[in-house]
Amino acid sequence: MAGKIIADTLEHSTAGSIATNYVVDGSAKAWCSANASEVIYDSQSLNISSLLDVDVGEIDFSLTNAVTSTSACVQATAGSSAVRIAETKGTPWADTSTIQYKCYSGGGSLADASYNFIAVFGSLA
Repeated sequence: MAGKIIADTLEHSTAGSIATNYVVDGSAKAWCSANASEVIYDSQSLNISSLLDVDVGEIDFSLTNAVTSTSACVQATAGSSAVRIAETKGTPWADTSTIQYKCYSGGGSLADASYNFIAVFGSLA
């Protein structure tokens, strides 16, 4: 039998309480760690259906479920000592179901990183 929990507030015995909208709105709606060869490292990634190695330093992350707005917050970073900047193309991004990721070397040219990490915050469509 399926059930439903309805609550406006969550309360902890010693840490106080918080409105449930902070939990819903403040949770990542997608996240992934991957390399530039279309390999998702963590099988527990959330809401990522596929990766596309577009070019050197460029990866498209496709969301399983789109977000409602192209102004959703995307956090991106790269885990390679040769790479200093990771970003998403466009502000706002091109559409609500694809994160277009670019990674740059310290010299400012596009470069592949050993590890690429993204997290998306916003509302799901």
